[in-house]
Amino acid sequence: RYYFDTVKLCDPSATYFDACVYGITLAGNSKNTKTKIVTYGILKDTNLDFSQDEVLYLNTDGSITNVAPSTTYKTIIGYSLGNGEIFINIQPPIEV
Repeated sequence: RYYFDTVKLCDPSATYFDACVYGITLAGNSKNTKTKIVTYGILKDTNLDFSQDEVLYLNTDGSITNVAPSTTYKTIIGYSLGNGEIFINIQPPIEV
């Protein structure tokens, strides 16, 4: 089941619905706590260490990667602006 008020870790190596991304959050949260979710636009964090203009994907552990998955689903989440910034522009999963 999928609920609109539930935050779930995505996984592109599972089903199409598990590979769907609604938004990106940098903080892990526990039940009944609020978190900021970015669905479109610039996300800044000094831990984001990608080169400028790299396409970014959903990794199998739910993290952000610059390596496109080679099996199951490829979910583009945006691209790097460099200097700890990424532009979030989430695309639907594509079957690989």
